[in-house]
Amino acid sequence: LQEMVTAWHYTRSAKLGLFASDSTEQGDPLAPTEDMSLKPCPPVTEPHDIWIKFLHERIEVAKYCSQDQIEMYCDLLQRTLEIQVGQPVAAMSRHVSAAGTRFRLLNCGMSLLQGDVLPKSLAKHVLRQRIYSCSLDFFCADKMYPVRSGPSLKDDVQVLLKFWSMMLSDKKYIKTQIVGDMESIVGDAGPVHPFPADVRSVSSEFARTPTGSHPPGGLANTWTNVVPLGPSTGTLN
Repeated sequence: LQEMVTAWHYTRSAKLGLFASDSTEQGDPLAPTEDMSLKPCPPVTEPHDIWIKFLHERIEVAKYCSQDQIEMYCDLLQRTLEIQVGQPVAAMSRHVSAAGTRFRLLNCGMSLLQGDVLPKSLAKHVLRQRIYSCSLDFFCADKMYPVRSGPSLKDDVQVLLKFWSMMLSDKKYIKTQIVGDMESIVGDAGPVHPFPADVRSVSSEFARTPTGSHPPGGLANTWTNVVPLGPSTGTLN
């Protein structure tokens, strides 16, 4: 499994398959000659597509037998998915033919987030943010018509619909995780004790400023406590 993860990261660093840079040389419809062929240049994502299907099956098995493999798959997703959206040079192909492969990988990540597979931690929050950012980054490209047709196109549409349904059902998992995190924070901080009854403000703790001039016979007994309050209130005399 470690060798497979290493090979996956090599394809990412070498810009192969799903991670290939999108080609802008697709022909110009206003070309002066007919020698230029107008055809799309989709990336070769079929190997990654088969690879991700295998990963999805292994993740479903590892949920019930190996927490170490789950951590390795999570690390693979953390290093693969970018958290930034709309970069000029995308880390993953935004071509329409790579949509099914991209969102199939995101579905693997969503299956890890939904449930008690991963413990409540900051890494789980970051993984969810990376998945959402990667899905939004796909729509930062120009409009393109589908290149595939027939069963291939239907399969891509079904993958997109599955991600949409998982994203809608993710709301209840987010609420559960937020409530659990707040309970853990309160538990670590300990019980909150109320202020004792004898704790009250002492006038000597506040700065004092005279409000009038000295009379001929001595000091005037006109002092005020200046307390910084909100803009809608004044000072307390």
